[in-house]
Amino acid sequence: MLEKGKENMKKRRMYGKIFVTIILLLISAVGFNVYGGEKRVLIASQSSDFKNSIVKLLQEEMKDSGTQFTVEDVSALGKVKEAEWNAIVIVHAFKMGKINRRVQRYLDSVDDFSKVIVLTTYGNKDPVPDMYGIDSISAASKKEQIQTLTSDLKNRLQAILSSGS
Repeated sequence: MLEKGKENMKKRRMYGKIFVTIILLLISAVGFNVYGGEKRVLIASQSSDFKNSIVKLLQEEMKDSGTQFTVEDVSALGKVKEAEWNAIVIVHAFKMGKINRRVQRYLDSVDDFSKVIVLTTYGNKDPVPDMYGIDSISAASKKEQIQTLTSDLKNRLQAILSSGS
């Protein structure tokens, strides 16, 4: 009888460890930064020091706004369900005369551009306004522009979130 009790205790510990591991894996798989809860904002960004600085600063400046941020790589745009978000911010690069193909595919599928903000880093003319008829932000990747660009993004994002999207 004592052996059976020890065996049951070992099983419970093992199941407990498995449960905790699954929970931790699920939490880490989500891959987001949460600063609130009312409004949901997706930031899809290509990774670079410049772009990462803007994304981080934007989240820091809005941490008390009651906004939940999810940050993903632009490669995740193919899975985005527009209706799940109050706003979508895309931070990408225009390289070798072309828009990022994942960004282009996503923008081609957008139903409501009123809740989409696009920041394009580029060397030449930004194609996003002409291709999609939307207002976007364009800039070269210069560190001295991080604060200004972040403020512009923040103002546009606050306007979208306050409009009730």
